Amino acid sequence: MPEPRSSSSSQDRGHGRRRRRLGGTLVRWALLGLLAVVVVAGFTVYQAMQARDALNAANRHLNDLTTAVAAGDASAAQESLYAAQEATLKAQHNTAGPIWWLASKAPVIGDDVTAVRTVTDVVDNVAQGVLPALVDASTSMSASDLQPTNGRVPLAEIQRIAPLLVTADASLVKDLALVRTLHPDALMPQVASPVRELESKLVEASSLTARASQAATLLPPMLGADGPRTYLVMFQNNAEIRATGGIPGAVATITALHGAVSLQRQGSAGSLGTYKQPVLPLTSDENALFTGKLGVYPADITFTPDFPRTAQIAQAMWQRETGQNVDGVVSTDPVALSYLLGGTGPITVKDGQQLTADNAVQLLLNQTYLDEPNLDRQNAFFASAAQSVFAGVMGGQGDPHAVLDGIRRAADEHRTLVWSDHPAEQAQLSSTELSGALPTKATTSPHVGVYLNDGTGSKMDYYLDYDVSVKSTSCSASGVQHLQVTVAMKSTAPPEAASLPVSVIGPGFGATPGSIRTNVLLYAPVGGHVGSRRIIDGRSLISASFEHDGRAVAAQTVDLAPGQAHTLSFDVTTGPHQAGAVTVDATPGLPGTGTTQVGKASCS
Repeated sequence: MPEPRSSSSSQDRGHGRRRRRLGGTLVRWALLGLLAVVVVAGFTVYQAMQARDALNAANRHLNDLTTAVAAGDASAAQESLYAAQEATLKAQHNTAGPIWWLASKAPVIGDDVTAVRTVTDVVDNVAQGVLPALVDASTSMSASDLQPTNGRVPLAEIQRIAPLLVTADASLVKDLALVRTLHPDALMPQVASPVRELESKLVEASSLTARASQAATLLPPMLGADGPRTYLVMFQNNAEIRATGGIPGAVATITALHGAVSLQRQGSAGSLGTYKQPVLPLTSDENALFTGKLGVYPADITFTPDFPRTAQIAQAMWQRETGQNVDGVVSTDPVALSYLLGGTGPITVKDGQQLTADNAVQLLLNQTYLDEPNLDRQNAFFASAAQSVFAGVMGGQGDPHAVLDGIRRAADEHRTLVWSDHPAEQAQLSSTELSGALPTKATTSPHVGVYLNDGTGSKMDYYLDYDVSVKSTSCSASGVQHLQVTVAMKSTAPPEAASLPVSVIGPGFGATPGSIRTNVLLYAPVGGHVGSRRIIDGRSLISASFEHDGRAVAAQTVDLAPGQAHTLSFDVTTGPHQAGAVTVDATPGLPGTGTTQVGKASCS
């Protein structure tokens, strides 16, 4: 007789059936979920491919747009812009909607999906919201429209496009910040590569729009749109080198009113006067590093690599000597003038000599001193040269594109520097290449400065060749980089340099006649320092240590006989959290000198 079933065994079988039903349900839901994921992923991939094709088309149209703008073809530029806008809009539609939102929340691929959507949105925003303003500005006003005529710069057009450029620049800054949140190192290679490429292009584009918007904002008031302006202009002489280029040689004042710019007083640096005491109080750092000469002698006001400080001292000297208070100070050099001559073409100086892009540097920095020992006649020639080039540029002579390229190149090389006594304008200038300000605030990119000051009172630096290289050797967990900074220097002076005219070899101040004596200043990054390992030609040296506005400085005097070369090497440490690429400033000398080579940051 069968035993009766226990209640516990019935319950177990009931639970078993329920577990099997529940298990089957979970499996079905899992399969449905997996199927949904496959469908979503497949649809997302299909749309991503559509978006990719659209973005490739947009890139082609944008290349055509660049070509049309460069050629000044407004019709072709607008046509290419419309085509690019249609393509980016299509790409944007193919990466939008609930499925893409769901995919962006999925594990593993979520970050990549978000990156694709972000890249597409940014490219569409650039095409729809940024490029129209830039195309309008560039096609409605060409370089020839900016060309001065009869001494007047056309301010009305600049004022018209200024708001367009400011808006475009602000939009690009936001887009760049958005792309920088994507962290390409964590993405699939197929996604990471376009993200890096877009970031690179946005950095380049925002750099250009920043310059354009700043120029369009600054030029009208600085050229007298709101009232008359007067500026002191200094021509730095690279043959007697100083931290920002050279000693002030010729000086002049220019006035500007409603875009009309005219050259007024001209003279030598002696026009600034000489003083028993500094015209402005010097800091303890300045007194220790440059001595009181910085504020006493016009030839020494460019000892400091901080151009705004030089400009303030020059302004004070000019006011003391003439009673005139200037609105700002502008500095340039013969190399910058040669760049302008590349646009204007040859210009005849009063004595009949022709200045060209090819001969200006040699004529102004060397030949004049060899041929003309008289200081007054030298200064008269320099003043005539400056006046002739100024008249050519302000008269609209030559190719306006090439003139603007020359101005841009001189600014990039820190050969043209501008300081304004108007705080709002100076605040804008401080972020541009024209500022020449010594960086005193730490950023993620460490800044190294190598600046040179002549120690002989000669014009022998025409024969000085030098270059700077920086190599990042290691990186700590806190983002401190260890750098090796190398300064290679060589004299190209002829063997018989000692017999050159006194106007070339100078008084020497104890140096051997015909030699080059240079005081080299190495500025460590903000918060960093120069290590004890300091070498010249493989031998240890003991260089002096200073501080300037929070920057550690090593100073070393180097003598070069004709044909001699020396190589200095310093170990430098950055401040914390400076893991980015190193930026380097070096004194601008003759063309081809002061070149810098910077290795990759070891933290990356």
